[in-house]
Amino acid sequence: MFLLQIRNAAYSGEHKKVFAYEAHTACDKHNFILGVHVTPGNIHDSVAFDSLYDDICQHYPEHKIVAADSAYKNPWICKRIFESGRVLTSAYTRPKTKDGNHPWYMYVYDEYFDDVICPEYKALHYSTTNRDGYREYKSRSYLCADCPTKAMCTQNAKCEKTLQGISGSVL
Repeated sequence: MFLLQIRNAAYSGEHKKVFAYEAHTACDKHNFILGVHVTPGNIHDSVAFDSLYDDICQHYPEHKIVAADSAYKNPWICKRIFESGRVLTSAYTRPKTKDGNHPWYMYVYDEYFDDVICPEYKALHYSTTNRDGYREYKSRSYLCADCPTKAMCTQNAKCEKTLQGISGSVL
């Protein structure tokens, strides 16, 4: 088993411009460091992951379990780990919904039509897959314009609701 974690060397609060970098570290179960990749702070974690993961897999093929913090929990990284025959263990992240909005579980995925059904029984159609690997579903503005629960769904000026899901399941 090895653990992937990020250590931020500088924090940029209030939009201050500072020199920041991240140290992506892989450790074994005894906390011995197996590999480190240092990247600028503006590099996405999934980009830094590839080179570190390839190095660890090449030098330590006996490790079959990957423990990673939530920064590494995205579709691309999960796919890479599972396709290499390893198991990923990561922290649970609870679905996030704004206060006063429809809860996430009120949106139901329709596998037959590849749509998401909203609480008012309107379809949100597949739109695109974003660069993080999430499938995006969007409502039709003409259907949402007169919706009685529009305020609980979207504050978008175009009356569009956008949801993200992974391989057909809505988050």
